[in-house]
Amino acid sequence: MEKQISKTDFPISREALYDLAWSQPMTSIGKQMGVSSSYLARVYTRLNIPRPPVGYWAKIEAGKAVPKPPLPDIKPGEEDSWDRYNDAPLMKPINKSNHVKPRKSAKRRRSADETHRLIRGAKAHFLKTRDLDHGYLKPYKKMLVDLIVSKDNLNTALSAANQIFLALEDFDHHVAFESRSVWYQRVSAVEEIIKKGSRDYLNLWGPDRCTVASVGAIPIGLTIYEEGKVIDVQYVDGDYLPLGHPKAIKYASRNYSWKTTRLCPSGKFVLFAYSPNYRVKWTKQWNIPDNSDLKRFGHKVARELNEYAGELSALQFKAEAEEERERKERDERLRKWEIEERERRRQKAITDSTDQLKLIIDRWAEKKKLNDFFDQLEQEIKKDTTAPAKRTMLLERAEQARKLALPEDPLFLLSEWKTPDEIIKGTQE
Repeated sequence: MEKQISKTDFPISREALYDLAWSQPMTSIGKQMGVSSSYLARVYTRLNIPRPPVGYWAKIEAGKAVPKPPLPDIKPGEEDSWDRYNDAPLMKPINKSNHVKPRKSAKRRRSADETHRLIRGAKAHFLKTRDLDHGYLKPYKKMLVDLIVSKDNLNTALSAANQIFLALEDFDHHVAFESRSVWYQRVSAVEEIIKKGSRDYLNLWGPDRCTVASVGAIPIGLTIYEEGKVIDVQYVDGDYLPLGHPKAIKYASRNYSWKTTRLCPSGKFVLFAYSPNYRVKWTKQWNIPDNSDLKRFGHKVARELNEYAGELSALQFKAEAEEERERKERDERLRKWEIEERERRRQKAITDSTDQLKLIIDRWAEKKKLNDFFDQLEQEIKKDTTAPAKRTMLLERAEQARKLALPEDPLFLLSEWKTPDEIIKGTQE
């Protein structure tokens, strides 16, 4: 059983937390400290303590060597320890009275041609695509910024994303891929893309990791998608062409061509925001203006996200409390199951031991009964003095019969018999 970390063991230094993280799974550490593993993960993130990646313990168990990153040096103003009993909840609801207002001006000047790190080199990867789905790109690479866009409007989408991300970071809303040390759930924008009246099925591309803006301690997932629109089309040689297309007009009267409706990209873009915490159901979207001045739009979104952070913080705090409640319920169910399982094994061990003992008793009675029979038989044979040769033959046959008929030695069975405690011990080893 894991040793519980008592109240007197706190506060715990970064170094001690670092050693714990690389000596056992986070779930085990969380149980020892009386908190959930997700809560503890946020403590490690806040203190800038590296943790084992997903699959680390399986590789260690398989005997594979996995490099361990060093503990980063503490920076001025950062915490050097954590106290479980003197620490406000990590997702404490934010009141407007004490919530820090967004900056009114950018924190630094940017050059006109500056490119955000998530946008650099993205275009080439988006163009290496599978077959288009209703005109939307489906790149092979999965580690890309979260854009759902057509080939014709790729440049527009990348430019818009670049300006919006830079504008968000003017307000310290850091935009990056989700960390490998956390698990987020991407909310798909497919339902938003498919407008009312369209019955088309979309199997759109999606990235492996969410694009996340950090509003203080609150993560907010971001997707920029191109809206769809339903148009009238003509089916021609495997393609769906707009009715005004010259080829569509030419084939309009053919029997193997027909008219229908089709969803296609509209050239209009939407910024879709969501909570990547699967327990928090929250989404918000903004129509991205067509004009080139997206910096002001990005600053507007940044201010609104700052306001939404309070709402999200409260929702996340509630979700965390629900997660903790469910963890305790799981632990209680597991504890009850372990008690019931121990009792079940004890009863089975008693039954198995008793059955073995009954077999020994039955064999002992059977052996005694057969020995008495053969003893009396030999006495009767010995009483016959008329034919010595026949008597010798009968005695030999009686001895052979005795060896054949007698059951397994009960004393041997008794030496192999196990008590209920011995059976339980054997199953635990």
